[in-house]
Amino acid sequence: MATKKKTDASRQGKRSRNDKIARRKRALTAACERLLQCSVASVDYPGGRNRESLRMVLDNGETVIATRRNAAHLASVEVRTLRALNAHRAPAPALLATDNDRILLQEALRGQRLSLALKTADEAQAERLLSSALTGLHLAQRAASAEGLERYVAALGTDDAWINALIDRPRIIGDYLGVAAPAFDRAAVCRQLSVPAPRFVKWDARPGNAYVVADGTVFWFDWEHAGKRNALDDMAWLLGDEYVPDYPAMEQRLIDTFAGQFADALDADAARAYLYTYGSFHMVVRLALILKYKADDWWDLDYCIDRDKVGITLLCAQRICLRGARWSGRSPHLAALAPWFRALGERIERL
Repeated sequence: MATKKKTDASRQGKRSRNDKIARRKRALTAACERLLQCSVASVDYPGGRNRESLRMVLDNGETVIATRRNAAHLASVEVRTLRALNAHRAPAPALLATDNDRILLQEALRGQRLSLALKTADEAQAERLLSSALTGLHLAQRAASAEGLERYVAALGTDDAWINALIDRPRIIGDYLGVAAPAFDRAAVCRQLSVPAPRFVKWDARPGNAYVVADGTVFWFDWEHAGKRNALDDMAWLLGDEYVPDYPAMEQRLIDTFAGQFADALDADAARAYLYTYGSFHMVVRLALILKYKADDWWDLDYCIDRDKVGITLLCAQRICLRGARWSGRSPHLAALAPWFRALGERIERL
């Protein structure tokens, strides 16, 4: 009886999800035809059926991305941000239309996700791609600030509770893996990670949210989570991601080139120090996500990239541990975490 109830519940849940997907498709198709005055010829799901965005081919041959955000305030942030970026020709998709509620129609970029492009990139190719991605983020930040978006977006991670929760992550994951995290100067770290004058950030600046177009320029999309914090955080999100290949010399060149551009009021040395500290904790968060979804087996890398999932592979976990050891070793307060990251890597290999 229990098995039958579980099966019935599973079927009901699947029907509910399918109904939700069908309703989203109908709503987006109707909005697209109404806002663009053009019929939709076909629809597909570039990020999977459960994602908020659909790709629509119009009967005039044009292709657009139609998105229905789950919350009106997220759509509002994205609309306002895209308008600002488009006004300054920052590398982001063009906003074609919106119903001023939760639906946006955007230019469909032609190319491939940055995460896919990085998969087979050698060091020189990866450096060109990441340099373009960082340039794009910097241009977007400048465009947003020029349009005064800091007045409208929410402050992110600026309270003591958020920072303390972030720097407690090594203890949590260390306990989970049986590799106890060493002590470090929490008070000094809290001071370093405080943000007295928050600036616009994309925040979710992962390679999966970037597209490489034909001329090699990297465009950034999915701006609904934009907010304001330290501009260097976008660098940490990108360079600390598990889909970025581990080329230490390349990484150092990029940091030396771009840290000053994202530094705001900090000098170059202080900017690098902040980046290494914040980035170390960000990588612990990425590693925790990898292990959260791993379950019994590692996933297929191609599947993770194609569906824009967390990189739930041994390769991705190893990258995080190697990079985390390197960054924490260069942080003024986290040197004790460097051997801990290496120990995590060894423990994960035995999972």
